[in-house]
Amino acid sequence: MMPGDARRIVEEFARRRGIKLVEKGGALVLYPAEAPVYIEVRGTSRGVLVRLGHESIRDYVREVLDTEENPRQVIEDLVDDTSALAFELYEELRRHGIEARLDTRTAAMDILGELEEAEEE
Repeated sequence: MMPGDARRIVEEFARRRGIKLVEKGGALVLYPAEAPVYIEVRGTSRGVLVRLGHESIRDYVREVLDTEENPRQVIEDLVDDTSALAFELYEELRRHGIEARLDTRTAAMDILGELEEAEEE
């Protein structure tokens, strides 16, 4: 369950930055770009978890490879920018005294691994 203060902070964070925010399965999900990479905020027994996630990343990576002049840079920038936003949100929650954990590495490695695989094909 998401602590009420955390929900308010996440909603305000998304509103200030013009980021699309939806609720999915008890988590708040922020979609900062048109890409299928998102920031998920989920209540845990010890506070909240802020993590990077992705949907249909294989299709997206292949589309970028087919349409962009510098696909690696596009994907790396997307991962970097979304990770930076997740870190900002994590810091904002902590500043308000909310126990938070951050996990951007897992999804970032998945996305970059998918890029490596697609480049090899």
